[in-house]
Amino acid sequence: MRRRTSSLNAKELNEISTTPLIDISMLLLVTFLITYPLMEHGLHVNLPKGKADELQPLRASNITLDAAGQLFLDERPIDAENLQLALEGIAREQPETTVFVRADRDLKYAQVIEVMRMLHAANLTRMALVTRAE
Repeated sequence: MRRRTSSLNAKELNEISTTPLIDISMLLLVTFLITYPLMEHGLHVNLPKGKADELQPLRASNITLDAAGQLFLDERPIDAENLQLALEGIAREQPETTVFVRADRDLKYAQVIEVMRMLHAANLTRMALVTRAE
């Protein structure tokens, strides 16, 4: 005697349940939304206070000077010579790039001016000094 199974039951077994997939997607989305603002400013720099409008550039790079005077380009350590070469490359490939300069407030003014001189030498005219809100 043949066993009878309905095609409806077989059809239900062949379908993949999307509920766990949606749950995991939502969990990853929430995790990303929480951790992204923390990753944006990964290097700790004691910025000076100031008041300015917020910029929304199309393409941006960050130069950071920490309290010890160490240079970082987009959160990667770099020396002054390689920074100059990297800035010249950015200027050639993406001349409309906005460069945000983040410097510790306890640094000597001359160190910040040196970075600005490098930006000028590389013909990067769109730059902003980053401060923290008052």
